[in-house]
Amino acid sequence: IKTIEALTNVRIDKFVVVDFNAFKKIVDAIGGVEICLVKAVSDPIIPGSGGTDLKLPAGYSTLTGDQALQFVRARENLGDGSDLSRIQRQQAFMGAMVRDMTKKGVLTNPSLVYQILDAITQSLSTSNEWASVNTLQEFALSIGTLKPKQISMVTTPNKIIEAGNVAWSEEATTMWQAIAADK
Repeated sequence: IKTIEALTNVRIDKFVVVDFNAFKKIVDAIGGVEICLVKAVSDPIIPGSGGTDLKLPAGYSTLTGDQALQFVRARENLGDGSDLSRIQRQQAFMGAMVRDMTKKGVLTNPSLVYQILDAITQSLSTSNEWASVNTLQEFALSIGTLKPKQISMVTTPNKIIEAGNVAWSEEATTMWQAIAADK
């Protein structure tokens, strides 16, 4: 948090950290997340190189928690193999998850929100203000009327520098200033 605050001048006063186990539990608790792939996915495990062992057909698939984690973590064999490609896939997945949660009414059902939060609280780290299931439930229910089109996924503006490394571009400062100003 200190590093992000120093780099961006954005004060972080509340946070929730969702670990891999909580991520899988959330996806399973909402009955999976539907995605649509233009082409089949194969991310074999290659010793010493990586891979997730994910295999999905082209078209629609409803991912389980385990498959969802494989999908968002895969890098080498999906897209162009870059972190930027993985970020785009993660954002697309989060958008699909929000759409599914909205379609299923998850964030407007207090008992379902409570069940999900109760199942994942041991896999969360939070700031003190959000350290109770009831507080998290209140927050989740408060955003229950948001529509997926009201949520923006952004990537810090960047540029490719030598050897394929990525650095923030000049536009990043403008973005961080807008976030700090709640704009």
